[in-house]
Amino acid sequence: MKRSSSRPLEPSLFRQTGLFVLLAASLGVTACKSKHQDPPPAPTAASATQPAEPPAVADDTLSVAQPEKGQCAWVRLEGAKGGRQVLFTFDGPCESAWFAWSPDGRQGAVLQSFADARAPLAWKVDLLAGQGAALPLPEVGRTTELGFDSQGRLVALVAHHDGPHMKPPERVEKDGQSAFVFEGKPYPIDQPGEFGLAHAYRREGGTWTHVETRVTDYGSDGAEKTRSLALAKTLGPTTAPTAKAGPRPESVTPEEQTALDASAEAELIGPRGEDLLEDSTWVRGRLSGGDLYYRAEPTEGTNASPPLRWKVDGTFVAPEKLALPTDASLVLEARGNALLVTTRGAARLYDMQARKHRRSLDGVSHVSFWPYPSNSDTGAERSAPEADPAPR
Repeated sequence: MKRSSSRPLEPSLFRQTGLFVLLAASLGVTACKSKHQDPPPAPTAASATQPAEPPAVADDTLSVAQPEKGQCAWVRLEGAKGGRQVLFTFDGPCESAWFAWSPDGRQGAVLQSFADARAPLAWKVDLLAGQGAALPLPEVGRTTELGFDSQGRLVALVAHHDGPHMKPPERVEKDGQSAFVFEGKPYPIDQPGEFGLAHAYRREGGTWTHVETRVTDYGSDGAEKTRSLALAKTLGPTTAPTAKAGPRPESVTPEEQTALDASAEAELIGPRGEDLLEDSTWVRGRLSGGDLYYRAEPTEGTNASPPLRWKVDGTFVAPEKLALPTDASLVLEARGNALLVTTRGAARLYDMQARKHRRSLDGVSHVSFWPYPSNSDTGAERSAPEADPAPR
């Protein structure tokens, strides 16, 4: 019988081997645990930096459409502080686009319209992340405005008439009565004119739901068109032209008229030396930050023209760095002490309390105050009844 040549393990070697076995077992248990109970992944850079709430809105925070690298950029400007954030860019001229905000300030919408046969384009924008996604539009008619209702749902206002680049609604005559027919329901036409239908659609669950239809006038300059819809009057902030209104003008005294003419005499000389004072009708606009004097047609009221004046120590003084043509049509808006003067392609921002120029913007479109979120302490919450549902 051969004697075994194996020898007992040395105590030190035994300890090392045991340690190795325990370590391997521990690693195996850890690996097994991790297989079934993975820890939550670390947040990505985007989610880690994205604010939980919209940034605070100051009185002079602005929304601007600005050309950038061959595209149009939707930009948020922090007024006098100079902060600038590009939220979304898209192809095409800025003048062809309109913007809207959800009541809580988290979402936005862009609607781009064209004068030719191209169908409008739209995007929904996450204003916190600065990202947008293409938004399909209702197939009927032509969408003229996008907005958000009080619950933050997108609403499309759709024009549907015998107009360019759209199929008109069906029209029937019965017993001497004319009516449009839409989705099997007649809508009577009560008077002669260039009438058509206006529809409202609400975005629900990734589809558009028809909620309202009305007969409306498309032939006159003052026609409400799609704004005649009940749902249109409940929408949140938008840059659509129907949403803006200047201050209500008030008459000035003869003494103020004379003093205002004298203060602007040098500015009211035409390019060939003609005196424009005869066409100068001054009015007073009462704004939240104080009174502003400007020229306006009494019959139109909201269309202001330079020169502008405000009173400083009893003297009529021109706002500094206005530098706009005397035949420009101006829109005047005020919020707190901030005064915004806009015209086609330009805007000027002033501090009305300090009577100081804060910012000039040129080559821009659709400049407006950035709306307060409706749930903020500063902004007023919008509340209005829902429109009557469309008959089924």
